[in-house]
Amino acid sequence: MQGMRYGLCDVRAGGGMRWLTVAEAAAHARIAPKTLRRRGESAVLHGHQHARKSPWVIHEAALDAHIQGKSEAEQKAACGCDRVLRAVS
Repeated sequence: MQGMRYGLCDVRAGGGMRWLTVAEAAAHARIAPKTLRRRGESAVLHGHQHARKSPWVIHEAALDAHIQGKSEAEQKAACGCDRVLRAVS
């Protein structure tokens, strides 16, 4: 997924927020999991994958920023990402 990233960011900035699975994030956003994945693939939604073929996770703060219509860069900041992570091709 182009918008998703490998590795997990530094969550200290997350203020106790939690990581959500695709299913949990979709329920939180009140959209279908397939829609959530498409938003990640198109770099509209910021999320992470620890390694290839591992489950995708989305930081709750980044998802809330997405729901509020913020850009992927703003979602990344909300997530607590403090370094550049390799984009998934």
